[in-house]
Amino acid sequence: MVTASVSSIDKISKASMEYWRVTYTLIDEGKISKHVHIMPTDTLEWRSAEYDIDPNDRDTLMDIALTEPFLKAEDYADGIHLYDGLSDVATAKAAHLSRCALGKLRHRLSTRIKDGPCLRLRDESPINLEVLEIKRRHVGAQRKWRASLRQRTSADVEASRVQVWRMSERRLAADDLA
Repeated sequence: MVTASVSSIDKISKASMEYWRVTYTLIDEGKISKHVHIMPTDTLEWRSAEYDIDPNDRDTLMDIALTEPFLKAEDYADGIHLYDGLSDVATAKAAHLSRCALGKLRHRLSTRIKDGPCLRLRDESPINLEVLEIKRRHVGAQRKWRASLRQRTSADVEASRVQVWRMSERRLAADDLA
């Protein structure tokens, strides 16, 4: 069994974006190794938007973000996920919280140690309510689009892809003119 603990969390900048660099210490049959995971500083905000989690429940959001790197393909074997086109948000949320809880137990990952490094991620991750609402609308639109794909033919899907890329191209051209 592999156990994991968070050794450090640092904020780094790359290409004018801010990220969390999370360093985990892994112990596997007595062998100690380090694992580094990089995530955007707004990951908690995204998980709140995606799974309709109260933005003030930073402990839950932190647990999700710190456990997701350890989830395996078999953790998703139930087929329930946010963008499956079938599940509602509440069902996807329950499934993901369950996956994360199992992953946390499987790796004996402790995220809520008093004065531990995880608290920095919890306390310093930006959550702006206006941005959160925009992200929620974005997630809703993506879920709706994905659900519509389940009912389309392959020709419909390809036409939709072409339309999306044409719109993207027009936006780029407009940005170039600005």
